[in-house]
Amino acid sequence: LSGALAGLKAKPLLRDEAIRELEGLRLDVCERWFGDEILFFTPYIRHDDLGGSFAVETLKGWAKKASEVLLEGLCKSLQRMNDFKTVVELRTRILEIWIKEGGKARGFDPSILLDGLRKVINERLVQLLETRVKKLHLVATDVEGTLGSWREGITDKQESIWEATMLDMEITYGATLFKQEVLARTHGRNDAISRPFKGYQAWRQLVDEIVTFIEQLKKQRWDDDLEDIEDDLILESRNTLLSKDDPNMLQDHLDTSLEKAYKDLHEKIASMLASYEREQIGSVSIYILRIIRDIRTELPKNKSLQSFGLALVPLLHERLASSTSEELIKSYSRSFLKKKVAGRSLWEGNPELPVQPSPATFKLLNGLTLAMANAGNDLWSPTAIAVLKTHLRTELGRSWLGTLKDQEEKAASQTNGATTNGEVGPEEAQEEQSNGVEVVDPVHRKEVLVQSLFDVLLLQSSFELPVAADDELQKLGGELEEQVDLESTSRKRLQQAAKDYWKRTGLCSSNNISAMSTIRLTFLYPHLFRSIRAGDPATNSIRTRQQTPTSPRQCSNSRRGFATPSKRRDQRFIPRHGKAVEPFLHEGETAEGTKVFTPEENPKDEKIKDVKQEASEKEAKPPKSENPSSTAPLSEETQAALRLPGDEEVKISGVEIEGAPTPLEQAAANTADKTAPPLETVLHMPPPETAEQRNAAKPPHLQTPPYVHHFDTYTLVQRVESGGFTNDQSITTMKAVRGLLALNLDVAREGLVSKSDVENESYLFRAACSELKTEIQNTRKAHEETMRRERSLLQHEVDILNQKLTQELLRLKDELKGMFDDRKMAVRTEQRAMESAIQELNYKITVGLNSDSKSEVEGLRWVLTRRSVTGILFMAFMVLSSLRYASYKSHEEETKKKKEASLKADESAEDLPPQGAAEILTAN
Repeated sequence: LSGALAGLKAKPLLRDEAIRELEGLRLDVCERWFGDEILFFTPYIRHDDLGGSFAVETLKGWAKKASEVLLEGLCKSLQRMNDFKTVVELRTRILEIWIKEGGKARGFDPSILLDGLRKVINERLVQLLETRVKKLHLVATDVEGTLGSWREGITDKQESIWEATMLDMEITYGATLFKQEVLARTHGRNDAISRPFKGYQAWRQLVDEIVTFIEQLKKQRWDDDLEDIEDDLILESRNTLLSKDDPNMLQDHLDTSLEKAYKDLHEKIASMLASYEREQIGSVSIYILRIIRDIRTELPKNKSLQSFGLALVPLLHERLASSTSEELIKSYSRSFLKKKVAGRSLWEGNPELPVQPSPATFKLLNGLTLAMANAGNDLWSPTAIAVLKTHLRTELGRSWLGTLKDQEEKAASQTNGATTNGEVGPEEAQEEQSNGVEVVDPVHRKEVLVQSLFDVLLLQSSFELPVAADDELQKLGGELEEQVDLESTSRKRLQQAAKDYWKRTGLCSSNNISAMSTIRLTFLYPHLFRSIRAGDPATNSIRTRQQTPTSPRQCSNSRRGFATPSKRRDQRFIPRHGKAVEPFLHEGETAEGTKVFTPEENPKDEKIKDVKQEASEKEAKPPKSENPSSTAPLSEETQAALRLPGDEEVKISGVEIEGAPTPLEQAAANTADKTAPPLETVLHMPPPETAEQRNAAKPPHLQTPPYVHHFDTYTLVQRVESGGFTNDQSITTMKAVRGLLALNLDVAREGLVSKSDVENESYLFRAACSELKTEIQNTRKAHEETMRRERSLLQHEVDILNQKLTQELLRLKDELKGMFDDRKMAVRTEQRAMESAIQELNYKITVGLNSDSKSEVEGLRWVLTRRSVTGILFMAFMVLSSLRYASYKSHEEETKKKKEASLKADESAEDLPPQGAAEILTAN
């Protein structure tokens, strides 16, 4: 401080370069008007008599005030910085400068100012951290805005992944946009979901950035300066403060803020779900469920945050299951009141049992699959499917049990009102029919219960849960088993048939529990109605509509006209044997000279022909009464399930085109009594043997080859006649078409390659391809083996190089550490030697100054002593002279008084001459 004060007096104040550089003074302009007193003003401050304690106190006071000003300015500067990264980088630079240069500043305690800098910077970092974390509420704001402007069918509209707009998207540069769009549509992220989710992703990037910088702070080290000669304990404590305590404090604040932010978001979502769910039951639940799912996919790794949204998921799954299956359950409940079985003729075995579900059950499973697909495949996690199964088991079982109970009560009431012998007379039945009371046949009632039991067993397999539970559906199965009262073998066969049917559908297996959400039931049509379609006629016949019978007894005796195929693998259409097409005659040919292949016929075929002819004659006769035929009309559900595009009925002048009775349809009821009417006897005959059955009993060389019908003349003639043409016109049209086909076939035979040539060429091509494939595979295997061996060698060399590099790095690290330690020890030795030299020089200077000062003091002491003695002597002389002069004066006055007194006494005395002053002085 003394040197600094002395430097102020070295030159005038305005000649200092630091002052002249201040632009605010404008000395280059104003200096010409200054006087000499201002221009040559030199401050005069005494510094030679400045005390050490006063200088220390002044310096400490200034350092304290300077520290406060520094920290206050730093705080103001940090308040203008809103970027977390900028503040962290500024922290690193400030601390590096202070650690390197802070020890050189006099009057400052480096540790105290370091703590002040840490406090100011950490407070700003915490503020920025909390500000970023609180922005999570913007996600809830977006969700609330979407729910506030919700429009059913528009806001929740999901775009299909198979739309044509996907083909117009740009697929260059890795098809990033295309892949993002595919992912978004797969996960059901429409615009309403993408907005909050993108906002959440942006917020997560900010939080991840904070986490990254906190990890960087933990990895920072502050002891890399070679000039640093501080103690190791000081370095370790400083590293602990800057690289451990501060990052841990920020991490704790981050965890607390994240936990609070996610808790607030959870509460807001729960409140919005409670307020908006009253208006839209299912769509809002699906929307909230997708929002929670997307947020949970990118949760931070904090354990306290892993339970976010889980409390709402069970409720959302229940509402999702309810909204998905509500309409289907209501529609399916109406089928509980059916009095007859649709597709009774499809039952198999002895006793006959159902092997396929009812149309209502099929529609339930199909509709459920479609409803799940429409809601979104992304929603159906294993938990959601389990909730849906539980809901369906509960609702279906409860509804079905209630219907069974009502039917039992109704049956009991009807039994109490029946006749004494337990039978209903014709007149009573007619009266009940007219009153709208339907009489249920016990046989039909049992068939309905058996079909219901099969449906329940199928539903139990479909909605099987991982953990078995005694729920309503299980109770329903037990109730139906008690009412049906099947034998143990029949019951086991029915259960196995239900399980086999469910296994064939492949809807939901234990390996893929979420497969139920895929659209597969739409492809079960051939499996479900294959037997029904097999009985369809190959041609259509013209039948007049018959009136609906009025007698319930007749309705109960009638049987449905479904045909039961002898084998499940039968063809769809009944094969026709014999001469089906007349040969096409060229010019110069006759019919007798043309050879046409005609398959052999056995006596059984002749009998079958007789039966068919007799049945057709009986059918052609007009009915004697209004009794219906044995073919009862199908139910509405079965007809709807059987209806295919192009199967619409054609009406011509009041006549309806229906399926003609095929041999299978005519022999659908084989077990009829022989005493039945002739028509029933014909219709109940066994079905004719197929070509496969006849060929099975023959040796291979005698089997009848199948005849391929290229042109069905009979069907064409019948269809042309149904269009209003006459028989002759229809036959002429058929022959014209046949002639055109024959000409085209001749052209095709001339221009096309034979089948044998094609097969030979195909075989040669396949053989060449197989050989080429084998060669390519062998070559590929050889190349792969070579590349694998070379890769192994390269990997081995890379491992060796990595080991060498690691060893070199370790050795280099050890050498650098040794050099650093040596340099540190050398610096400390030099410092100690310098301190010793300084102490020695200080001692010499002190001794020299002490000896010189003592000599000077002794000399000054003798001079002062001599001067003081001289002064004392002079003062003593002066005092004695003064005393003598005073005594002289007093003596002279006394003498004068005596003289006056003597003169008065002796007036007459003679005047004597006065003595001289010199004599008197001499005498004194």
